[in-house]
Amino acid sequence: MGESVEWYEVNSSPPDKSRRVPTSVSVFKGLPHGYRRFGDKLTASRAWDKVMHEGIRWALGRPSLPTEQRIHVYSDSPTED
Repeated sequence: MGESVEWYEVNSSPPDKSRRVPTSVSVFKGLPHGYRRFGDKLTASRAWDKVMHEGIRWALGRPSLPTEQRIHVYSDSPTED
């Protein structure tokens, strides 16, 4: 799997800022829901395992509220500039 990553900014400013929660979003573009069940047959499985490990560490680190929401997109093909 290529290490192609795209970032998309999303407006995440709800009216009631006291209810905001830090979030980290990762999307595996082009893969079906539940693809991880195929195990190591898919190269994306290793990337998923890494994202999950890093996500748990991030959540346990008590992250602060971001000024914007970003979505981390993983893709099998390289990003064209």
